[in-house]
Amino acid sequence: MKTIFGAAIALMAFTAAASAMDCEKEFRVRVDRMMAKPTVPTGDMIEMTRWSLQGYDACMKGDKKTATEFFEKAGKFSG
Repeated sequence: MKTIFGAAIALMAFTAAASAMDCEKEFRVRVDRMMAKPTVPTGDMIEMTRWSLQGYDACMKGDKKTATEFFEKAGKFSG
């Protein structure tokens, strides 16, 4: 019984870690794009940061659909 419980905990931890890495990557892509363009207007930087952070937050909560929408909005400001 303890082995099954331990395996379940390990699986949940592995799944959470994999999910968090994906969220971090998506957020980092937006930040790297913004940092590569120092002439981005301040208002656009603020909006991009806001959408990126909301996307990261949704992603960490497991809401991939909402996270994707926020990351797409952030991407509009980085291009």
